[in-house]
Amino acid sequence: MDRNNRRRIRDCSYCRLLVIPMFIDVQSYKPEIEKEVTKATGRPFKIGGDLRLSLFPWAGLAFSDLHLGNPPVIKKRISFQ
Repeated sequence: MDRNNRRRIRDCSYCRLLVIPMFIDVQSYKPEIEKEVTKATGRPFKIGGDLRLSLFPWAGLAFSDLHLGNPPVIKKRISFQ
């Protein structure tokens, strides 16, 4: 395989990493993530902002506006945001 073909393959791979997140609807996973965190912590959990997926330069999922409520045994309002 010559140098130009290797360069084209590499460039195509980079393009896929940039384009793939545009076609994945990560917002549809919000209810499931909220349910699992609530189940694991025993506290109400809410994602207020949008989720963002990135695959380049490394794979990542970004959250914003997270709310974790108090456990049911605590009556006084304490909130971390």
